[in-house]
Amino acid sequence: MLDETTKCLFLRTRNPPSIVFDELIKKACMVNINSEQETNLLARTKGTFEDYRNKYNNAIVKFVNDYKELRYSLHFFFYIFIDF
Repeated sequence: MLDETTKCLFLRTRNPPSIVFDELIKKACMVNINSEQETNLLARTKGTFEDYRNKYNNAIVKFVNDYKELRYSLHFFFYIFIDF
């Protein structure tokens, strides 16, 4: 459930403050704040959030590069056939 909640948080916000992760863990897992278990969950949650961010950024970069390549190839294609 924590991973699903983290994914929803990622979709709603891009750079939440650290306190948001504490509240997320407290409400989703019902764990005492400042316990060892909460510290482990906090590190895991932040890592998961960063992982989502990296995957999102990589997908955007790939999309832009694919678009540029397609645009260039179409431009080149039309340039060759229109000149002749």
